Amino acid sequence: MEKIFIKNNDFQTLMISILISFVGDTLFDLFIVWKVTYDSGNIMNAAYMIGGSLAFRGILSLIVGIMIDRFNKKKLMIAVNSISGAIIFLFWCFYGFAIQHISLCIFFILLNDICNTVFSSAYTTYAAERFEKTIFIKFQSTVTMLSRTIYIIGSAVAGWMITWVSGKGLFLIDTTSFFVCAFLISRLSDSKGNVKRINNSKVLMISLVKDIKISYHSIFQTPLLRSMVIIMFLLNLAYGFVPNILPVMFSVQSKSSITLGVIKSMMAVGEIIGLMIVNKFGHYVSRLF
Repeated sequence: MEKIFIKNNDFQTLMISILISFVGDTLFDLFIVWKVTYDSGNIMNAAYMIGGSLAFRGILSLIVGIMIDRFNKKKLMIAVNSISGAIIFLFWCFYGFAIQHISLCIFFILLNDICNTVFSSAYTTYAAERFEKTIFIKFQSTVTMLSRTIYIIGSAVAGWMITWVSGKGLFLIDTTSFFVCAFLISRLSDSKGNVKRINNSKVLMISLVKDIKISYHSIFQTPLLRSMVIIMFLLNLAYGFVPNILPVMFSVQSKSSITLGVIKSMMAVGEIIGLMIVNKFGHYVSRLF
């Protein structure tokens, strides 16, 4: 089984494509937030972009899982990565105009959020359908470990790149990363799962709305789930400010994107240490909470 795990071409190809996408996503998030905030001189622009992105991703997570069950996962991953590359290219073309209209920047970011959220759900489902149980478990753990590593190293490197690489160069690198990701995914085998194909668009929408209603009622009509959703929502309102807005504020004040990268990187390290502590002393967590 270990040999299959190591030599599985689909496993390796999917893993590499996911990591390339993570690199592109990390670079895009840090670069755009820093560049728009620094060029405009308004820290509220960072709040608008980050807050809008986080809220939008939260809403998307409620329906994306339902949507991807109705499409071919491989084709869906190719499509969303290609669209991400096109979105970033268009952002590059209209950047001079977008910087004067923050709503347009947010629009491009939200479009890219749709693609990233769909891709994340699609590759997880694809792996679950394509790989055996033991390989899928290893896949999940490997993706989690490497994604955190990329975020730690990538944030620091991205901060340095923003300082020393031109804006055009960064846009080009970011655009290329998503198209390379799409190309690699095209080399994958089709998943073994059955796709719920619905050719009639009206029937598709009715089915989608029905599933969303079922999910909504299962969450908000269950007291425990409803309470946890509300609590986590309120906690994230406060928590979101510290890791997302403060690093941008400090880096803009110091006029150094390297500061942004280093702070983001150290915060990721702190998160990993926190997870290790929780894992070790988990029985105290609920009482402290």
